[in-house]
Amino acid sequence: MRSLRNSAIGILLLACMIVGTGCTQAKQAQTPLTTEAEILALVNEARVTNGLSALVRMERMDALALEHSQDMAKAGILSHDGFDARAESIERLLGSSHVGENVAVGYESAKAFVDGWLNSPGHKANIMNSSYRRTGIGYYEGYATQIFCD
Repeated sequence: MRSLRNSAIGILLLACMIVGTGCTQAKQAQTPLTTEAEILALVNEARVTNGLSALVRMERMDALALEHSQDMAKAGILSHDGFDARAESIERLLGSSHVGENVAVGYESAKAFVDGWLNSPGHKANIMNSSYRRTGIGYYEGYATQIFCD
């Protein structure tokens, strides 16, 4: 009886997924990716395509990147101001020995930010640095910051 019941449930779930009506548990609403998540996905796609490992997002690095993007937006400038302090914080907290940073402003999409960085030798060097394993990304009002570390 148990296997018959399990088979019946399996058939019902399969039917729900095929028909797609009246089975809200079988269908999950997809949440759109944040700009930060899209940037990470595109950067990791470029890295993996070039034989490198994917970067792992770190919450503390995200916070530093977001804070920098907010500071740039408030000042209305694109800069690396405060990079040494961000790098020292990451080195102290995560034990990193190498830290890099990309910033940009004014692009309309995550893809445009990443394409811009990949078309700039210095920014691309950060993205393709094989020693980097971790990242933090912050986007705020048109400003993006991506921090990298080993």
